[in-house]
Amino acid sequence: MSKITVILTLLIAGVADASSPLRVNGSTTVNAVAAEAAEALRAQKAMEVTVDTQGGSSGGISGVGDGSIDVGMSSKGITAEDPALIEQTKANGVEVIQLTPEQKAVFQAATKDVYAKWKKTVGEALVDKAEAAVAKR
Repeated sequence: MSKITVILTLLIAGVADASSPLRVNGSTTVNAVAAEAAEALRAQKAMEVTVDTQGGSSGGISGVGDGSIDVGMSSKGITAEDPALIEQTKANGVEVIQLTPEQKAVFQAATKDVYAKWKKTVGEALVDKAEAAVAKR
């Protein structure tokens, strides 16, 4: 899952039900961005959000499947080449939302400031590489 997708997932989850705690767990490589999105939900929506990294990507995926968490962070993206994984996830009762190209474009435009911030923090080359990877999905 790309970092941009994590933010989108957290924001959608936050909008969907701000009245119950949001439990997030999974990949350490996605944690910093998820923590930032969680902070925004706490500040803007007064939500209770917990972000943890127990079990890494596998823990995030299995936690969503067994219902112990609401959002699983994974540094391995699910792509169109993974139809069995998508179907298994749906069979476990998880709603899978696949964005249209138009929805992706709107989201990318809305999150440009996040990329700008991270360019200052981790370096332009790394963020450019991440943006290129996201664009291929």
